[in-house]
Amino acid sequence: MTVMNALSVPLAFSASPTRWFSSTTANALLLGTAGPDSLSASGANSTLIGGAGDDTYTLWTNSSLIIEEAGGGIDTLVSYSLRPVWFAHLENMEVRSNNAAARGNELDNIIIGGSGAQTLSGGFGNDVLTGGAGADLFVIRKGEGSDVITDFTPDTDRLRLEAYGIHSFAAFQAAMTQAGSDTIVNLGDGEVLVLRNLAASALTAGDVMLPIDPSMPGMRLTFNEEFDGFSASATGSGTVWKTTYKINDQLRTLSSNKEAQYYSDSSVGVNPFSLQDGILTITAAPGSNPLNLPYNSGAITTAKSFGQQYGYFEVRAQLPAGQGFWPAFWLLPTTGAWPPEIDIFEVLGHDTGTIHTSLHSTVVPKSTLGTAVFTDVSAGFHTYGLDWQADKIRWYFDGTLISEATTPSDMRQPMYMLLNLAVGDAGSWPGQYDPGMPTGRMLIDYVRVWQTGSGATLGSWVLGPDDVAGFGGTYTLKADGTGATYNFSKSMIALRMDSTAFATSLVHTFTGTMLGDVVIGGSAQVNGSLGQGDDIFYFGPGLSRVNGNAGNDTFVFTAGQIGKSAMILDFRADLSDGGEHDLLRFEGFSAAARLDYAGTSASNPTYQYYKVVDGAYVSPVITVVVVNTTAPLSTLDYVFAN
Repeated sequence: MTVMNALSVPLAFSASPTRWFSSTTANALLLGTAGPDSLSASGANSTLIGGAGDDTYTLWTNSSLIIEEAGGGIDTLVSYSLRPVWFAHLENMEVRSNNAAARGNELDNIIIGGSGAQTLSGGFGNDVLTGGAGADLFVIRKGEGSDVITDFTPDTDRLRLEAYGIHSFAAFQAAMTQAGSDTIVNLGDGEVLVLRNLAASALTAGDVMLPIDPSMPGMRLTFNEEFDGFSASATGSGTVWKTTYKINDQLRTLSSNKEAQYYSDSSVGVNPFSLQDGILTITAAPGSNPLNLPYNSGAITTAKSFGQQYGYFEVRAQLPAGQGFWPAFWLLPTTGAWPPEIDIFEVLGHDTGTIHTSLHSTVVPKSTLGTAVFTDVSAGFHTYGLDWQADKIRWYFDGTLISEATTPSDMRQPMYMLLNLAVGDAGSWPGQYDPGMPTGRMLIDYVRVWQTGSGATLGSWVLGPDDVAGFGGTYTLKADGTGATYNFSKSMIALRMDSTAFATSLVHTFTGTMLGDVVIGGSAQVNGSLGQGDDIFYFGPGLSRVNGNAGNDTFVFTAGQIGKSAMILDFRADLSDGGEHDLLRFEGFSAAARLDYAGTSASNPTYQYYKVVDGAYVSPVITVVVVNTTAPLSTLDYVFAN
């Protein structure tokens, strides 16, 4: 039995077996005959040698080995692995597992999917692909021959074109012709794609995943880090990159992820960053650190220098291989809130041919998609991109669309970038690190961001008087030198102000914008009035009195940073009536921490007093003026978060 490929060459199926050999034990050796055999091994580390006839091999694990000679019949692998290994001199494959991904070899292959969703790529050669039932993805890569897809189903299956100069569905349509019942796509340079028994008119833009236009038409470059130098610090103040987590904190690991690394820099000991020939290298290696974690590694973020709403974000990088290594490129809100989060990529060191993309949202369930790219991303540099728009989010690998999703409503806000090389410990998603492969390196060539007309750009933070005008504000120093005012009420850019370096000799008073503002308190006295949006104020150790005004505002208190006389002047409790409500957020405390109600003012019961109790620690009194009820705050009004 044969099937015709795109060049009208008949490709043969394996003959039906006449003898059967099988084993369920590990380390088995199965030897076939000169005729058509079936060899099946479910145990690990087995070796299967079919002989001269048409052989059919069945494997459940990639640890086994198939040995075939050139010209030794027409041979088929039936695989139940999620990432089948294609052995030399095998012509055909049947992919049985749901969500499996298979790529052919240099021969003209027949590849057949099972009843689930599979990703199929013919690889080199002129191949014939059949998806079978389920929503299948067919990957066609430039320079790898002309392929046939026998059963493409519009609105169910998808076609991914890689490295071709076809960037729009209109251009794809222009390349299509109808030849009888088949659709022929002229891909250029002598390559064609044949879609059997499919009318060209049945295809829509949603069926085809196309490369992004590298010229970025209609976009402007807003961030361009070529690593000709490396501007970084632990605080991010005055530098492009911040080497610690969170906007107003300096976290050096994420224990909730069960990570084994300490994010170090030269200010605390080991420097994981090195720069050579315009390449930034982040090295993860065993070593001592203040948290006694097994590894030191590095993270860089633009938490204090750059954020943007919408646009195209791209990094060119080479990622490490090895159990436990966990590099990532991701986005977080410039407000400091979490979620939401957009993961442009996460790669697990034990599977460097799969890119994981995900969304963390408050309005839709978490979604993570592992996409097989049929490329070892540890073997060279590749680009990882995100096209983030108000309606859609699309992920790209080497310029080719690999995933897309509807933009959740909570991701319509400015976000900043993070790149890091984590190391997994026991119980983590990538698994515990392998002491036999102790060192991993993430190499970064560039980080670039483009803006479309629909986005809002966020510049540097207000770190002092010199930054005020850039945000459309005014600054006034009192004549007696005791205070200063910062007025942003007419600004068209959401305020981002970090007062940690403000002079403690002055009383600083600010007025926010009509948008969602973020203000970080420090040791100085910072009083003010936030705007009409959903604002965030981080209390520091200094005295602060703050009005939230309209909007659902968040007031953040961090362990070790609660000063005396912290006061919120207009807190709206959550009455479960759909109205505006504010939130107290406590960060950095233990799981046993609690918020204790300490009574009210005798003269004004709207003045409520609270203390944080965490073991032996009792915080100074926090005054909350509740404007919509005289009842104490409920658990709807505050949260303890790591």
